[in-house]
Amino acid sequence: MGIRVGSKDQLDVFGAYAARGERGSLSASVGQQNSQGFSSQNPGGFSFDPDPDGFENNHATLSAQKPASADKT
Repeated sequence: MGIRVGSKDQLDVFGAYAARGERGSLSASVGQQNSQGFSSQNPGGFSFDPDPDGFENNHATLSAQKPASADKT
C-alpha cells in the first residue's frame, strides 16, 4: 500500500497483494491517480483560457501463474 503526493495537487493511492505456493502464484493490485492539473498558458498568452486540464486514472491488475508440470506421461 502506498500514497504519493506531488506538485499541482497530484495524488496517487495504491495497494497490492501477492502470494506464492507450491501450486503457483497470484497477485493483484488496485489504485487511483488524480491531478488537478495546471493551465497550459499564462495570463499574457494568446487566447488565454485558465482551465487546469486535470485528470483521473483508476487501474487494477490480476495475475495468476501455474508452473509447468514436469510429468509428461
